[in-house]
Amino acid sequence: MLSVGWEEDFNEILFLLRKNKERLKNLRELTNSGKISSETFESLYKKFETELLESESKRQNLLEKLLTLQKDLQNELELLESELRKLEIKLAYSLINEDHFEKVSTAFKYAIEEVSRELSSVSTAVEQLAKEAPEVQEQAVNKALERLDESF
Repeated sequence: MLSVGWEEDFNEILFLLRKNKERLKNLRELTNSGKISSETFESLYKKFETELLESESKRQNLLEKLLTLQKDLQNELELLESELRKLEIKLAYSLINEDHFEKVSTAFKYAIEEVSRELSSVSTAVEQLAKEAPEVQEQAVNKALERLDESF
């Protein structure tokens, strides 16, 4: 299971991805404007690209873990809702008294609320991590195109 502190990993990974993408963009702009040499560009590009690829690997790993957590939370939510419905049926058939129903249903409602909140947070994080992926691929394509231009 994923640790409770997945939010810290999430924020760190997004920060690193965005920082390294920005570095690569700035590096490209400096090269295109002639402010740095192609040798400096290549040296820094390799470093920044390596860092970006490491961040992308971390992103993918966290995304997989969050997708698993998302599925687990959805299953948990469905189970809690099902149990609450069963409890309501027991009350309707007078199999339990109202006092017991109130206590247990309140606990289920709090649990449902908490699981729903966590599921919402995880779903938002999954969406954000998924949005970051195409830009990494775009960076790789741009790099390949630049190398093609240099060889002609």
